Amino acid sequence: MEPFDSLEKLINEKGSAAVLLQHLEFLKSQMAAKDEALLKKDAQIREMQARILTLEASFRPITQKPADHCPFCRQPAGELIEIKPSPISDFAVIGVRQGYYRCSNCGKEYDKEMS
Repeated sequence: MEPFDSLEKLINEKGSAAVLLQHLEFLKSQMAAKDEALLKKDAQIREMQARILTLEASFRPITQKPADHCPFCRQPAGELIEIKPSPISDFAVIGVRQGYYRCSNCGKEYDKEMS
């Protein structure tokens, strides 16, 4: 019976090797699929990074409202200092306000009615 035992052992080992080979092939296919998915994600990340760079390049920061034109030097350099109700009481009642400005160009101060 010994020759059959060694033959049976050989068959079992070969059978086990076949099963292990199947498992190995399955793992290889899974790993290949994961690598492919990883490459796709990497391409998506690179595409999004390029898009972010494009958007950042086209970004314009919000600028302040253009300065008021100074009535003395006629330059757009008037900086708003303060807003108060209109000195005319009838206008103040209806919400008209007076803006007080200082010109950063000539240094003079002036007031202007605001609606």
